[in-house]
Amino acid sequence: MKRKTKKRLSILLIVGILFAAVAGVSAFAGREKADEGFKLVDVSFERGGLDEAGKYSECKDSIYTKEAFDCGENVRIKLDFDSTVSYKVYFYGEDNSFMSATDEYEKTADIEVPENATCARIVVTPMWDSEIDEDDQIIRVWEINKYAKQLTVMVAPTDDAKTKY
Repeated sequence: MKRKTKKRLSILLIVGILFAAVAGVSAFAGREKADEGFKLVDVSFERGGLDEAGKYSECKDSIYTKEAFDCGENVRIKLDFDSTVSYKVYFYGEDNSFMSATDEYEKTADIEVPENATCARIVVTPMWDSEIDEDDQIIRVWEINKYAKQLTVMVAPTDDAKTKY
């Protein structure tokens, strides 16, 4: 009897592990899929922000893309269903001169790129609970990924670049 029980538990454990692995791979693979007409942009975030002039601003309550990314004709930012962040997109010209910034978004949005803008950067801010004192609104270094992974960045390439993709 013990041998049969051990065998059944082993089989059940193996099936459970396989099921979890398949579910994990499916969730990860789905996140890496771009919408039709768009390409995924690999962005990395650091703690800090951008001011009204599009310049770096040292702060601990937001994260930003230190490196600008090519923005094409449209930028699509997709937020997870249970996202707890808002974001702004900053656009720059060919000579890295700041052009404009969007309003703050709290949901998925397609953002039209301003004429002559060639690259963009993003600032992500958590939607802090009203009970958290402003001085305590700090993103710890180990929390950067927690907020960054809540959004997916895609761009629609310009007509000239579409042939490359």
